[in-house]
Amino acid sequence: MKGGGLGAIGTVAPCGVEPKVIWYVKPLLIVLGCVATVLALAGAILPGLPTTPFLLVALWAFARSSQRLHDWLVQIPVLQTALVEARRFEEKRAMRPAVKIIAFVMAWASVAVTTF
Repeated sequence: MKGGGLGAIGTVAPCGVEPKVIWYVKPLLIVLGCVATVLALAGAILPGLPTTPFLLVALWAFARSSQRLHDWLVQIPVLQTALVEARRFEEKRAMRPAVKIIAFVMAWASVAVTTF
């Protein structure tokens, strides 16, 4: 099989050829990014709601749909701490041990609270 790489929506395209993007993919990614951004902002303010996973989804969606929205997202001051964790995850594919421990404890605490 000659050339090829993964396209924007998972189709294989020859090198140097842009794959066809279905017309509704970009608006759906923008909506997904906006919803994830709202949830990330809520997570930055509300205790118990995570910020970083929603921020990762928003960054992913905006990177594939709108450079302007992606640039806007990384400039939001409330999300700067979560952005540090997102960049760390992107570069090293790992989370700090403290973040893992907090996530683990919060998950089991929520199980304990809902069980009793």
